[in-house]
Amino acid sequence: MNHFKGKQFKKDVIIVAVGYYLRYNLSYREVQELLYDRGINVCHTTIYRWVQEYSKVLYDLWKKKNRQSFYSWKMDETYIKIKGRGHYLYRAIDADGLTLDIWLRKKRDTQAAYAFLKRLHNQFGEPKAIVTDKAPSLGSAFRKLQSVGLYTKTEHRTVKYLNNLIEQDHRPIKRRNKFYQSLRTASSTIKGMETLRGIYKKNRRNGTLCSDPQNIDFSNLYFWKGYNKLDTKLREIVERFIMARRKFDKQFKNSAVKLILEEGYSVKEVSQELEVHANSLYRWVQEVEEYGESAFPGNGTALADAQHKIKLLEKENRYLQEELELLKKFRVFLKRSK
Repeated sequence: MNHFKGKQFKKDVIIVAVGYYLRYNLSYREVQELLYDRGINVCHTTIYRWVQEYSKVLYDLWKKKNRQSFYSWKMDETYIKIKGRGHYLYRAIDADGLTLDIWLRKKRDTQAAYAFLKRLHNQFGEPKAIVTDKAPSLGSAFRKLQSVGLYTKTEHRTVKYLNNLIEQDHRPIKRRNKFYQSLRTASSTIKGMETLRGIYKKNRRNGTLCSDPQNIDFSNLYFWKGYNKLDTKLREIVERFIMARRKFDKQFKNSAVKLILEEGYSVKEVSQELEVHANSLYRWVQEVEEYGESAFPGNGTALADAQHKIKLLEKENRYLQEELELLKKFRVFLKRSK
């Protein structure tokens, strides 16, 4: 099915705009500015409509592919405010931290927990254990499901510290829950956010989000085969974002600095040519001017200097500890002399 038929913009532009909003803590106007800087003039309300439409598409495609889970699940609900009223987002992850499913509900009761647990069972089967908090609705729903023949071999654990993983996993969603004006809008947007987070989690665990853009399977990342045929400008944006996080070896750093100091190229030119941030180049130049070509860790000098500084700090810390012990003894002596 062609989800982009009849759209004014190319599907690559739509995918990148939706991905920016759902993945990062950006507003619709900020995404509009990012695209405008790249020569694409899109209204922020258009981006809003894209997010509402394609979040559902992403979620449905992700649900079809997300069929495996670890032997232990962690389930919890978190408070979401929509137009000033409290709602509850049910979330479930496995022991690896991978998202299983979500569900936004108006109430936190046995019926909502029962429906969510049954939904998980239909998709993933029965785990060996489910970890929840001690909410009465969750325990009641679990017992109710066992009475009808579901989760018969599953252990229900309510130990407090075992649920820390999912409690921390709520943060990215709760950070952006201040501006929802309707349950429909909130449900669509949260589905898209959780879907993209779930995909990134899985890719991180599999090691596909690495420093080399050539090794990243964009089609798997967004479930659309057309994503790896991005327009040249947009592809450069994605690659530069990933390459900004890579680690450079000492030979690459020395070569970049030589281009600036010996060949006479400007920092801006080298930054654009090698796709390295200008601040990193400035830092490398300063290190080379101070230490020479052996400035970077692994060459000897800088590492030896760092180890020497650590030893001096440890020695100073030892002297301070001894001084503190003497002051404590002196304090005891003064008290006794009184």
